[in-house]
Amino acid sequence: MPPAFGAANVGNNLPLTPDQARALSLTGGGVSPSPAPFQQPRDVQPVAAEYPLTSSIADWVQNATGWRPGTTPSWVPDWARNLSASNTAAEKQARQEISDATQRVTGKPMTDEDFNTLFSLGMSGGMTAPEGGFGAILPEAGGLSESAAPVGAPSIMTRANPSAGDIQSIMEAAREYGRRGWPTVERGVFKTTPEAYAETTSLVPQVSVKGQLPGPLPGETLPLKERAAPIVANTEEIANRIAERLDPMVRAGDETLKFYHTGPVIRGLQQYGDMSVSDANAFMRDWAGQGAATSPRTQTPPNLRNSSFLNYQRASGTPLTPERFAAEGNTPGFPMMGMHVNLADQFARGIENPWTNPKPFTFRENWSGNLQDVTGDTHNIRATLYNLDQIAPGSLPRGWFTSDEAYSKYRDQGFSAVDPGDIADTLESKTVKGIKRQSEYLPMTEPWYRAAEKLGVDPAEAQSGGWFSHGNITGLQSPPKTIVNLLNDQIGATAKALNVPPQKVVNWWSRGKIPLAGIAGGGFGIAAAGRQYANEQGQQ
Repeated sequence: MPPAFGAANVGNNLPLTPDQARALSLTGGGVSPSPAPFQQPRDVQPVAAEYPLTSSIADWVQNATGWRPGTTPSWVPDWARNLSASNTAAEKQARQEISDATQRVTGKPMTDEDFNTLFSLGMSGGMTAPEGGFGAILPEAGGLSESAAPVGAPSIMTRANPSAGDIQSIMEAAREYGRRGWPTVERGVFKTTPEAYAETTSLVPQVSVKGQLPGPLPGETLPLKERAAPIVANTEEIANRIAERLDPMVRAGDETLKFYHTGPVIRGLQQYGDMSVSDANAFMRDWAGQGAATSPRTQTPPNLRNSSFLNYQRASGTPLTPERFAAEGNTPGFPMMGMHVNLADQFARGIENPWTNPKPFTFRENWSGNLQDVTGDTHNIRATLYNLDQIAPGSLPRGWFTSDEAYSKYRDQGFSAVDPGDIADTLESKTVKGIKRQSEYLPMTEPWYRAAEKLGVDPAEAQSGGWFSHGNITGLQSPPKTIVNLLNDQIGATAKALNVPPQKVVNWWSRGKIPLAGIAGGGFGIAAAGRQYANEQGQQ
């Protein structure tokens, strides 16, 4: 048996299955039939501190290594003691031995990120080792059979709620990440497999809202001297060109087509947020509504961050209302515009108007995993105009340009010579009997509905594919990642800032207890933040 490291503090015993008991031995006390491959040096004293555990040891081992333990390895009895001895020969040897053994089992060594994950998942929260080490509550290795009686697991002492210090850490991290990008998380908490994405349509209600979106009334002329009329006249040809461009992506199963596939998040909310599918969908619609509200003229990663901040503020009983925003301005690390706060307030109160602002309305549907409609943002509009110009070069009306100079440049040098910021891509409205309606919306998005039908994909898939396949033309700056990718990155950053498992971050975030710490995607810094507003290049 390993030596005693501290006073007994077993707490309430919970039954463990045989596999969980074997996995528990991985945390520092499982007795192996042979000596450990490394020994504690004489100059390192036994650690009398805590050896915390999470509620499912096998889960965090699998998250850390990609391998779910089913037997007691012979190489782990002293790992907690040695890995606790930071910057010592014992700690370095422990890492190497565990990495080598893991490679023998899984075919890949442990990376630094794996060790960080192992620490954050397996050593968060506090629990004192029982007298005699954890091995004292386990049978001898190799002596545990499927019929063996369940073994009591030490009670878990992780903090149930974030502290004021945690919130401060998130705010500081948000300010820091607002000045620089940060790397993609190596192992996200939500799955990103094709199978996980495919669950979206069975988990999230799929109902088109197209009938609620604005278009021209029968016999009504379109705004701005009918600048969208050529789009209407060439809808089928534009749809053919879009479908031709997206076809290789569809055949390859390109992940960017799955931008809105939030099934993995629904499953994660079930697992880590203790939510039903219905509750998870309700949360996603609330979060997506706040994100859609903050999306105009903004890159997608800050949308996620700002949405979580708005939800946190509302759950805390101090919602960021338009009045409060006018008086206090922005919170450092969470920059928004007045229009964002106004729209967020409308979504929160259920008074959003799809006729006057259909893009955020549709974006909320798509973002929550409803794939049946097209988000007509600036990039979608620019891509539609580009495809019309490819059919009839030089035919775009003057109304689609911000100045005579930009229009002359287009006529003389072609569409590719025009800066995306010179496209007048704000859709225009008609007012009939005092009722305003953004009547250009459906004419500008209809080619994408048609292209989706031709390709046999959902409308939202065609639209997200259009973002990334036309990004070099439309000025897209958001990273080529799905919502699940972006969430994984931001949850990983928040977990790092708080030194807690990412699963805990999911639980807190889903309950409005914390915002998320930072923005994802390398390269988003001060210069990009300036361009975001000055050039309006982000996703609208």
